[in-house]
Amino acid sequence: MELTPIWLLFVLSSVPVSISVTVPTLTVHPSSVFSGESVTLTCGIQPSTGWTYQWDIPGSSRDFETNTSFYTISEATVSDQGEYKCYGVSERSRKTSYSNTVQLTVEDGNVILESPAYPVTEGDPLTLRCRYRYQPSNISADFYKDGTLLQNSTTGEMTIPAVSKSHEGLYKCSNPERGESAGSWVTVQNAGSSKLVVVAVCVVGLLFAFALVIVIVLLYRRCKDSGSGTLRRQPDWQDQSTNQSSDPDQRTNQSSERNQSQSAERKGAQSEYMPLQKRSTDDYDTLTPLYMPLQKDYEEEYDDVDV
Repeated sequence: MELTPIWLLFVLSSVPVSISVTVPTLTVHPSSVFSGESVTLTCGIQPSTGWTYQWDIPGSSRDFETNTSFYTISEATVSDQGEYKCYGVSERSRKTSYSNTVQLTVEDGNVILESPAYPVTEGDPLTLRCRYRYQPSNISADFYKDGTLLQNSTTGEMTIPAVSKSHEGLYKCSNPERGESAGSWVTVQNAGSSKLVVVAVCVVGLLFAFALVIVIVLLYRRCKDSGSGTLRRQPDWQDQSTNQSSDPDQRTNQSSERNQSQSAERKGAQSEYMPLQKRSTDDYDTLTPLYMPLQKDYEEEYDDVDV
């Protein structure tokens, strides 16, 4: 009968059900807020149930934990500004990888440039919007990149239909009534970078699965060869020996019975022969010889001797 070793069961039970690496998607809305406003970050993981969420937030040496995929800052301050990431921990303590990084901007002034909180892929559209703490009568805005005027917009928005690597840089906007916003950096990533990440994740997952299968097979063969996983039936004489050694009281009683039996046998053997009883110096009444000894009738003649 083949038995699976306990350590092999432990290894198999500790292997995640899914080998693929889960990558959460982090979004923030809005990505730029005035101090005192509310902002919500969402950590998306599929499947969406059975997770606790860990948040890597600026200015904290420890991750913040929530039971929901939402992290809300009810009244943002400048200290809340910075980069945010998240990851999930399943009920079986399996961790996902870190999510993408998002940038949160908190402005103490009166003008904010709303820009994407994460890198923009080449070929995608880019929309920038100038937002005000107090709505001006004239909502027009001027948009700048790296200090150079790009466009004057009467709607307070500027759109680039398809971005390229040359559109990466520091942007800001200004309004004649409310002033100028702080600078906001826009990152443009290659179109193939996201696909490369997916391919890399798949390759790593396959290599891990292949290595795991090899390790399990080698361990199982080693266990099978050593015989540690085989249940053997003990011979009958070993069972008897085990039963005898497992009951010390029974073993003691059997030894006592054997001693008593041997003592009785010795007493019986002694009773078959009557010991010599000496009644006088020359006469023993209890001596009964099996053969009649020679009797001397005369001093020099024996009549009954046959030579």
